[in-house]
Amino acid sequence: MSDAEKDNKPGSQPVPEKDGRTSPLKFTDYSVGKFTSNFIGSNGKTRPKVFTSFGFKSGSLKGSGIFQWFSTKAKFFARRIHLKTTGKDFYWYVGNSSKMSVKECEEIITGIYKSHTDDKGHWIKDPRKTKADQDRVIIKKVVEEDAKLTINEVIERLHKAEFPRSKMPGRLDHKSTKVHSRFIIGYNKRYQHLLFVNDLKGNGEIKLVPNWHYRTAKPESWEDLFKRYPSGTGNLKDTKERSIYDSDLGKTFIADLTEQDVVDYINKKDRSYGFKLNMKKAIAVLWNYARGERLLGPSPKNPTSFPIKKTEEESSFKGSVYNHRRFTKEELNQIWSVLYQDKDQYPFQTECTMFIQATGLRPETALQIRKDMVNVSEGIIHLPKAILKGKKRDMELIITQPVQVILDLAEEQRKKNTKYAFVPWLFPSPRVSKKRIMDNVYANGHQTHLATLNGCWENVRRRLPDLIGSPKTLRKSFISISKLELGTNAKVKVLSGHTQDSTIDTYYDKHTREEAIESANKVSKVYSFIKK
Repeated sequence: MSDAEKDNKPGSQPVPEKDGRTSPLKFTDYSVGKFTSNFIGSNGKTRPKVFTSFGFKSGSLKGSGIFQWFSTKAKFFARRIHLKTTGKDFYWYVGNSSKMSVKECEEIITGIYKSHTDDKGHWIKDPRKTKADQDRVIIKKVVEEDAKLTINEVIERLHKAEFPRSKMPGRLDHKSTKVHSRFIIGYNKRYQHLLFVNDLKGNGEIKLVPNWHYRTAKPESWEDLFKRYPSGTGNLKDTKERSIYDSDLGKTFIADLTEQDVVDYINKKDRSYGFKLNMKKAIAVLWNYARGERLLGPSPKNPTSFPIKKTEEESSFKGSVYNHRRFTKEELNQIWSVLYQDKDQYPFQTECTMFIQATGLRPETALQIRKDMVNVSEGIIHLPKAILKGKKRDMELIITQPVQVILDLAEEQRKKNTKYAFVPWLFPSPRVSKKRIMDNVYANGHQTHLATLNGCWENVRRRLPDLIGSPKTLRKSFISISKLELGTNAKVKVLSGHTQDSTIDTYYDKHTREEAIESANKVSKVYSFIKK
């Protein structure tokens, strides 16, 4: 029997309304599918939506009909309800007619009608609230299921998401991501298939690459990577460290992770203060991601809020001996002389070190400057916040006479090899591959800019054996000299990019012993009355 024939069966005919008119809409799938509402109102204007009743005068289907929208022509099963407990009238939307048959609609309405009305058929419960309560229960069940994920399963999700920030839009910087990932899945061959880079906005990206050292192909996906190196497989033999993913901690349910679990894991081996601190930060990133994705259930407690106790008398970080050092003007002159004399031995490393000396930029910022950021005609270098520490605002670097000299030296190095013409970085790597330089992704990637200044600086230290400091000391020296010459922190901040005066006073306003002696003797004159 066709739908049209079924539609003409006596049982499917509508019941007359109170005014004696017959509803144009029949309670069949065929009629509902073919029906189109009359959107022109009695005033001749188009109505945005229209309700058309099926015409039932009694029973559970009384007041049921179709709501149709003029803009989309979508049709929804609905029922008019008068709620006895509040005296309010409203429409209850049962479901989309394109996804629900009249039989399913009748079953839903009849079931709700029985549980939401009294003995006289009066509505005493709101079916909309019942539906909302059911949805909350479903969501709660989903959260409870997610809370049963192990730490390793959350680790896999975190890497697929490429380490999103917890409080700000975007993703963590590639250097932070690389450090956190090493503690989470590193000390393993799987980690050597990862390349950490930044996009132009400063967001970190993780690219899957071949492992040339072990001659293993590039993983096709994250699933392929973790399938190739499951927990416990591929651990490196030259280290005793094991990642969370390869430890028993990784098999713990993420919602069951406690502060004591983290403390025991960090203190399981003899590790330095800095190592423990970075390990805790990595676990905090993992836990904050799980909390942001609502994988921890109700009222989660942060298991990484405890402090790491510093048991060593002094920092084990080798560079900490330079924290309170700055170069004198004579030492800066000596450094420049060595750099200039040996500039061809360490191309671009030398120019970048000179650039840091003349501008006071952080080495990690200088290494990421692109040629298109340099505007010689306006006399500025525009540094986007993506490459600056804190990433709070852009900065303009003034091209002074010393800076222009260094830019000219860098350009002279570029002209010595045509391969540098295709590299966008101000200080490209001398190890740029000629074979891959025409690959736009490679040429614009982080593989083609300088990664370190070690070779150049080690040469400086060999030539000047009495020199105490690192490339970072060049920045401290620049800011300290700026403070002496300019007098106020407000003027210094324009050159250094700092946002707070306290940072300059605490970390950069350094003095030599000779300056301290001179200052002490000047003040001591006030106390000349102290005599034997």
